[in-house]
Amino acid sequence: DDDDALAAAAAAYDDEDEDDDGVGGGFFGDAADGDAKRAISKTMATNKGLVRQRKKEVNNPRVKMRSKFQRALKRRRGAVRKMRAVEHHYGGEATGIKRNVSRSVKLK
Repeated sequence: DDDDALAAAAAAYDDEDEDDDGVGGGFFGDAADGDAKRAISKTMATNKGLVRQRKKEVNNPRVKMRSKFQRALKRRRGAVRKMRAVEHHYGGEATGIKRNVSRSVKLK
């Protein structure tokens, strides 16, 4: 009895192995076409899960921080103006100050 039950279980196990080749149909695709890409196995799909698509820059932390810094600089420019470089300092009146000339505007 034990030998018959063991043989039946082994035969059932062998049948399952023949059906399951690691490539599922439907969502996982059929691998019938010779030139098409091979489909992933169910274990691969369940391991990966559903993952949302992310921007390319998220994969590289250095590039992400660089763009983050650039955005912060743009925000700062809206609040704080950049100091302009001094072109030339005041050198005084080139021709001097005349005592007898007044160019003020008279109020009415």
